[in-house]
Amino acid sequence: MVDIKKIKAPKERRYGSPCYHEVQAFLNCLKTNDYDDSKCRGEIQAMTRCSDALLAKAKENKGRHKVTTNYHLQRLAQAVLNKKK
Repeated sequence: MVDIKKIKAPKERRYGSPCYHEVQAFLNCLKTNDYDDSKCRGEIQAMTRCSDALLAKAKENKGRHKVTTNYHLQRLAQAVLNKKK
């Protein structure tokens, strides 16, 4: 029998990691400037803008609940286990 806790929904990565390019640009800037972050102001601002946009989007979608496949699988497993008892 499958343990309910081990059922996981596959992770969807349609659009890639958020702010990936901004973080990479910042890390590259740090490396080329001997880890002096004062020389990477533009990259820091780009990362801040990206993270602020993500937070704004999360707040916008806060009221909408996204039901996942994992949720339905767990409900189905519970129903099956309860019928056996």
